[in-house]
Amino acid sequence: MRDGLESAVNWRTRNFQDLIWSRPKNNLRFELAVGFDIPKSIRDELPASKEFRTFRYEAAIGEGKEGQCIESERGILKSSTPRERKKVEGRQTSLFPDPLPPPLDLPHARWEARRTNHAEYPRAFLDSYRYALVLFDLDGSGSHKPREETEREVDGELNRNGWKQRAKAIVVEPELEIWIRGASRKVPEVLGWNRKYAELRRWLGEQGLWPEENDKPLDPKEAVRRTMREARSRRSPRKFFELASTISLKGCRDPSFGDFKRTLRSWFPPQDRHREHPNRWE
Repeated sequence: MRDGLESAVNWRTRNFQDLIWSRPKNNLRFELAVGFDIPKSIRDELPASKEFRTFRYEAAIGEGKEGQCIESERGILKSSTPRERKKVEGRQTSLFPDPLPPPLDLPHARWEARRTNHAEYPRAFLDSYRYALVLFDLDGSGSHKPREETEREVDGELNRNGWKQRAKAIVVEPELEIWIRGASRKVPEVLGWNRKYAELRRWLGEQGLWPEENDKPLDPKEAVRRTMREARSRRSPRKFFELASTISLKGCRDPSFGDFKRTLRSWFPPQDRHREHPNRWE
């Protein structure tokens, strides 16, 4: 927020609706609250009798005809008197008397929850849209199964939730950055690398991220992250939007990208005018 509300929102998304549950068309507004301990240097300047220990900040942020704004906000100083501390000490320390033991396989439990959520979220839009596309990285998803099997599982959940062949899951292995053409000379420029492409290629090899015999980095996301850090380039949605707008996807042979193209073409068949002016995905 130090650079202003609009800058803070644009750092996360170019569409304010993305920040609101179910992305409504009207009443674009959300509320947030942040609580933190007050540093001792500041507590010493506050009335000692109140024993203020924490501060809670609440804000309502919305977007209207005049743009984004903070519709309301307030700050609350919370004290910690002996009487209040006694109340806290007497409370039950756990949410349930006998907490359930954690699952033995945490990654598996995480995947089970995410697989269901991938299908549950689009369910709210069943009557609003013709199709639904669920695209996510295999790396970090929690699934230990192959890409194709992971896709089939999510496709099954989507069909059971009412989409009936109108939805498709696309799982990218290992992650979306693999779609970027490794040999593109425009990648370093967008990422802020001002030296030659060959130097970037050699530097990533020295970092153990891009073996000389490979067409693309072993860990594309980490390669992008380290390149931007080395170039002292700030990570932002605008930067990745520029990357997606600049880098050609023509010739990308990644299987997930092939599934992505086939899905869109089956839903939206190309017209004759498109054949006359092929886009960069052809």
